[in-house]
Amino acid sequence: MLRQVEIKLQFPDEIKVNQSMGSVMHGLMMEMIGENGAEWLHSMDSLRPFSQCLYYNKDFRCPIWRINIISEEADARIMEPILANIGKELYLRNKSYSIKLNDILRDTKSSYQRIADDAFLSEDVASVAKLNFLTTVSFKRDKQYVIMPELYLIYQSLLSKWNAFSSSNRMESEDLDKDFAKMSAIMWYNLQSRIFSLEKTKINGFSGELRLRLSGNEMMRRMAVMLLQYATFAGIGIKNALGMGAVNVELEAKSAPMLTNKGFVE
Repeated sequence: MLRQVEIKLQFPDEIKVNQSMGSVMHGLMMEMIGENGAEWLHSMDSLRPFSQCLYYNKDFRCPIWRINIISEEADARIMEPILANIGKELYLRNKSYSIKLNDILRDTKSSYQRIADDAFLSEDVASVAKLNFLTTVSFKRDKQYVIMPELYLIYQSLLSKWNAFSSSNRMESEDLDKDFAKMSAIMWYNLQSRIFSLEKTKINGFSGELRLRLSGNEMMRRMAVMLLQYATFAGIGIKNALGMGAVNVELEAKSAPMLTNKGFVE
């Protein structure tokens, strides 16, 4: 099961909300799911069956808490306890003030099979993918943070979660992440360096927009499209459970014009 819920939040007027408060919302989530839910999560490997983030929605002029679930058990153990608190004021212990979970802005449900069907059964296969990173994205390689959008790391991140939580359509061929990277090219970007602050450290990364052109044979393109659609639920990079790596993905079946320093060209 895949599910994304966005909840409108109300903070005290004097509080300036920022993306790094995603770690605060993670703490609130742990309180809501209780000891049994927390023990269940701690018994798992490093990959978590959820991601969440806090961002400001300009259209609604309020902070939004986005929670993504990527397994059926996580929906029962995590999402349902959160939804039971809609309309309530909740106290943030490490901030010493309360916030209100006003109402649900969006509740989107899907599944691994549905995403696979959308990718493999559609008449046209996307050749362009637009990634809009809502919160800071970073990767870790050889104990060092990677603060640029290296394509194989994007696909590696998505493949690891897909294979960990999908019961079908697993993709475990060696170097598949690098194969996807070779058939993808960055055709346009508008990125900026950004820092995600945690209690004991600051993580460097990037946010903004990235547009990819997908080439290669049709089967590989469809597999890449499936993973990129999954990214909206799974998140990209490290510490998705704490609020990093939130992304929206748009797919285009026809190649978009490429941006040059003189404008757009076909």
